[in-house]
Amino acid sequence: MKFKSIIHIFVWMAGLLASSVLADDTGKTTQDAINLGAMTVTASKIIETLKEVPNSITVIDGAELEKQGITDIDGVISRIPNMNLVDFGLRFHSNVRGINTSIFTLNNPVVLYIDGIPQTNRYAYDLPLVNVERVEVLRGPQGSLYGKDAIGGVINMITKTPGDFWEGQVGLGVGNYKKREGSFSMQGPLSQGALYLGLYGRHDEDDGWIENTYALDSKGKGNSEMKRHLGGNLLWTPWDDFSARLHLLHERHDQGFQNGGVTGATSFNEARRSNSETIETDKDTFNDAVTSSQALHLEYESGFGMFQSVTTHRKTDSDAENDVDFGVGNPLYDNQIGFEDVTLESTSQEVRWTHELDSGMRWVAGLYYEDEQTDFHEFGRQVFGMDFTWVSTSEAETQAAFGQLTIPFLENFELTVGSRYQKIEKEVSVDYHVNPFNGGKAILGTPMAELDVSESWTAFLPKAALSYKIDDHWTTYASVATGYMPGGFNYLATSPDKADNAFGPQKSTSYELGVKGDMLGGALFLSAAAFYMDIEDIHVVSVDGSIFTTTNAGKGKSWGLEVEFDYLIGEAWRLHGGLGVTKAEYVNYTDISGNVNDGNIIENSPAHSLTLSLQYDHPAGYYAIATLSKSGRIYFDAPNTLEEDGYVTLDLKAGYRLDGWEFYAYVDNVTDADYRIYGADHLPETGPIVYFGDPREFGIGAKYRF
Repeated sequence: MKFKSIIHIFVWMAGLLASSVLADDTGKTTQDAINLGAMTVTASKIIETLKEVPNSITVIDGAELEKQGITDIDGVISRIPNMNLVDFGLRFHSNVRGINTSIFTLNNPVVLYIDGIPQTNRYAYDLPLVNVERVEVLRGPQGSLYGKDAIGGVINMITKTPGDFWEGQVGLGVGNYKKREGSFSMQGPLSQGALYLGLYGRHDEDDGWIENTYALDSKGKGNSEMKRHLGGNLLWTPWDDFSARLHLLHERHDQGFQNGGVTGATSFNEARRSNSETIETDKDTFNDAVTSSQALHLEYESGFGMFQSVTTHRKTDSDAENDVDFGVGNPLYDNQIGFEDVTLESTSQEVRWTHELDSGMRWVAGLYYEDEQTDFHEFGRQVFGMDFTWVSTSEAETQAAFGQLTIPFLENFELTVGSRYQKIEKEVSVDYHVNPFNGGKAILGTPMAELDVSESWTAFLPKAALSYKIDDHWTTYASVATGYMPGGFNYLATSPDKADNAFGPQKSTSYELGVKGDMLGGALFLSAAAFYMDIEDIHVVSVDGSIFTTTNAGKGKSWGLEVEFDYLIGEAWRLHGGLGVTKAEYVNYTDISGNVNDGNIIENSPAHSLTLSLQYDHPAGYYAIATLSKSGRIYFDAPNTLEEDGYVTLDLKAGYRLDGWEFYAYVDNVTDADYRIYGADHLPETGPIVYFGDPREFGIGAKYRF
């Protein structure tokens, strides 16, 4: 089914929508509508309405996530203009407005938060969307409040707070590729007015769409996957002005082969998913990660404002092994593997003070400390008959002070100024081993090279925004903000020289003009923003055989537009749309191969993204949802030789609710669109690596709410 046919489906559904609107009473439509702009958010670490935040922000509540069938961060990001995410064997790479993951700092440009627990690392970059109150997605640099690594934005997830009555739900589902899923949540009082408990969990498992036909693989599984999450909240409210909340989360994510392979003799731009549905791998491939997180929130409300303390700890153990050449029959790579065993641990402490005066002046001020420890017990590859293994330890310590002040003036104006001063210290120790490969992993002896270095960076990250309240419904704003991602060291170093293995911070300055507001009695909420961003010292990675190097790539720039709307029509229809247009390009970058990339599009940055979602809810309990997604051209390398021209997908879901029960069926990627989501030219003898989007998936499920 082509793009025009998909549009015809939307035209037909829009016709039904128009008929419904004509039949409805207009007054009743606006009277019963929810004013989306009045939704409360905490994106600025202080309670505000969506219309008050002078920033591009998308908010999705938990009920909408459930209705849409969005169960992970990838599903959230797919709905956000100018954001992109790829699962690279449980090492997640995000891109927002042209800002990419920094490979050797291990950090993504968008920081994830779940009830205050930060996650920037590309390992285990996922959160369970169970028991969710809402998800807030901020685009653009957020360094003044959120610090390092928030150079591209923040995803802030807030779970439900247990109340005075027990409530919850349980759900089960099955689908093709032997998909099995189950979830539950429950929260309520252990002692009313004093102690509350919330529990939630989710399990997802499937056999994947790739079959391994190699005779030694008795299971025949390719890209099978299992995700399991279990979390809990304990809330203690001994006094009206004090609360303590403990949040615990355990996550396990096991994954087999990646969603693709190598192109072989086929050119990358002609590679098709159908050619990767069967594989032959002579070595097992797996990616496993186990993560445990804890957070303690303390809040005290006084006549001088709110005082808060957030203490967090997060630890991930990741173990992976893969067939180097993604197949058999190549004597240079047969029976040789890539492998890694890494432990990542972080502890953070934040204290802040927020307050709002009767005049409308409000502020947040705080201190932040974080300690990150990364231990690569082993990381290596076996190629050309040799075993290359790195063993490394690194520690990063961050100290920061931050603040933000909003001042109303001249009745309809507000000026917001914020800043953060932070100091980051890093120490890295690397041992590089090279040994002949004789089957199995090599016995490590004396390192060929040793690197033992340290460095510190300080940064001042200011932000300013001016907003003007046009009337009670519309607000416009202009802002400028600085973004920052710290420098680091190559943990795959092959020499002891600091200069050969160090790279500096990546910085950005972003300018944004926006408008947001509602009309039709609050039934339609609209937001639009235009942005321009200068990027300096971009973190880039180059690969030559088994040798990885990182450098700062000079300058880049990015500019574009984002538009979102939510339209509640009548009692039954809802239309949501999001459009992002970005042009992100290198201004000054010549890579180690001598390619001059000036003027080329920054890799992993789609030219545009479009989402349209049409929902129908019948008073009798029936509902239906159609979601159209379109992505523009995207390049996967700086020379712009590996590309995807663009693609369109259509997802459908229908269900029925009755007396606490819900039954539903869905089809994702109805047209079975075949498209590429990642590419890399690491193995010249076997062709580029290529990953594909998921094929058509369908399933049924049931939920019970109490």
